[in-house]
Amino acid sequence: MKIFIIFLINTTLYSQYLNIISPKSGSSINDEIFLEWTYGKLDGNVEIQWKKSKTSKWKRIDEIGVAEVSYYWILPKELLNNKTDNIDIRIVSQSNSWANDVVTIGFNINKRNYSNQNSNNSNQNISTNNVSTNNSNDMYVGIMSIYCLYIIILGLLPRG
Repeated sequence: MKIFIIFLINTTLYSQYLNIISPKSGSSINDEIFLEWTYGKLDGNVEIQWKKSKTSKWKRIDEIGVAEVSYYWILPKELLNNKTDNIDIRIVSQSNSWANDVVTIGFNINKRNYSNQNSNNSNQNISTNNVSTNNSNDMYVGIMSIYCLYIIILGLLPRG
């Protein structure tokens, strides 16, 4: 019974995801952004956030149900007046904060070299051409798998 419960927890955690499908990383910035995502095994709300790529503080756009799968955002004046910075847009599950995705759009992104610039950074969440990788999430799932295996082995050892 213990083994089944641990397997079920591990399987559920691994299948929960968010993936931004629009806009794609490297897209140019317009006055309005139509954000779309897919998700798996999540419920509740997602928080939509943005930041200038050179800053580290996320700003809240809105919070809506994950099942809405899209959001229409009119950029604030501070972004429209500054045509030099790139913008990161992130969606984060409110029920499982490690289920998230980020895209970078901007005025000065070299689309041809965008993937190459980020491919050497193993800690960055990259979503390009509908392929999402989040190495920190993969590491979390790996650690949870090892922990579950450890619990299973402990449960199988004779007590005495």
